[in-house]
Amino acid sequence: MADAWLENSGITRIYVDGLFGQYRYDLVLRGGPSANFSSRIFLLYGDNGAGKTTILKMVFYMLSHIDKVGHKTRLGEIPFKSLQVDLANGFSVAAAKDEVAERFYTLSVMRGSELVARASYPTDSGEASASRAGLVERVQMLKVSEESDARRYRVLNALKSLDLRMLWVTDRRKTRTTLQELRRTSATGARFKQQSLFDDDESSEESRDEVGLNLKSALEQIGSWATGQALSRTAQGDQDVNTIYASFIEKLSHAHEPRVASEPNISQLISNLQDIEERSLQYSRFGLTQPLKLSGLVASLQQVEVGNRVTAVEVLQPYVDSLHAKYSALEPIMRQLSQFSETLRSFYSSKKITLNVRRGLQIRSRGNETLSPAMLSSGEGQLLYLLACTLMARERASLFIIDEPEISLNVRWQRQLLTSLLNLTEDSKIQFLMATHSIELLTSYSDFVVDLNDLSLDEKHST
Repeated sequence: MADAWLENSGITRIYVDGLFGQYRYDLVLRGGPSANFSSRIFLLYGDNGAGKTTILKMVFYMLSHIDKVGHKTRLGEIPFKSLQVDLANGFSVAAAKDEVAERFYTLSVMRGSELVARASYPTDSGEASASRAGLVERVQMLKVSEESDARRYRVLNALKSLDLRMLWVTDRRKTRTTLQELRRTSATGARFKQQSLFDDDESSEESRDEVGLNLKSALEQIGSWATGQALSRTAQGDQDVNTIYASFIEKLSHAHEPRVASEPNISQLISNLQDIEERSLQYSRFGLTQPLKLSGLVASLQQVEVGNRVTAVEVLQPYVDSLHAKYSALEPIMRQLSQFSETLRSFYSSKKITLNVRRGLQIRSRGNETLSPAMLSSGEGQLLYLLACTLMARERASLFIIDEPEISLNVRWQRQLLTSLLNLTEDSKIQFLMATHSIELLTSYSDFVVDLNDLSLDEKHST
């Protein structure tokens, strides 16, 4: 799979020692074109309790550059001795707990052997540490904290410069992210039970209803994303149209001498108009444009007298060029929506799910009845949630972490899932880091599976 590797991007190795006080793992995929390549898929497999989910959490918390949300404190609360993540761009990020000062750990960002930034962080909340410490220890902790503020700021800046834009879908189908534009608000500002789609709160268990609300919020988010993409592309298209007409007027203003008329290619003009009409129908399926009816114009052109064809072509060519510019600007979002639509169709045989920038994402039954997300089965909802998050991640994220992507999916859907995720992101530099128990995923992508074999146990067996 030549397209399964990323150059100068993504994770190449995860090393953790002392996880839960007992496990040591060296997780690395080999076989890339060279050392500065990473796999687009990084599948973690291991027994229950081996730490797969915990490793996903540790990676997200350690690599996050978001300040004042407790990511670094949560990392410190996990029992481990050391953690290191190597990246294909030559950087590495490492965390190590001080065996003497147990209430702190050190976080370092390295470029090869060069130290970029380093700072100390608490292994639990400051209040918890202070309540256990004596007066002298409290003073010392405060001093360390004050001295570390500047260093921590440098560490966060170094992490931000790595451009690790992360999206993490937990096993409870909550989505956490380091993308500021997604953290600011959930779709259209909607909040359910005071929680947005992107939430840092891990304190509460979720009911079936709350999972459904997360799906509803994700679908609203994807509708908002599609609308924003369309508006952005339309603005670019309008700018290109302005440039075309400005160039045309400039040419007219310098046309002092009469030009020698060349034979007008009116057949090519007619062909272009017919192509544009067909193209408008494709784009209108997703609400990107209104369908154009150009058959009348084409019929009139076919009747133009030979002597008037030069004028007809000169008048209409800027119009045709402007339409081409408009559709070319919208082409990327149209391809994405088309690929998303095809992916949905390959999974949902008994329902029709469409995404339109004007109407949002709609679910209909075979009888064309509108369905709410709550009417989907557990597997249908889980899959739609993942696909919606993937479409949003493809242009924004570089690391997409998914815990147990196979939840509630039947065997056929599990077998099809990774291929669909890769197809949806085929022209993006995005790496999938997953923890799974699915035999279907593991066998279909065996070259990208990293088995959590405890190194310390292997060493014991060999002695």
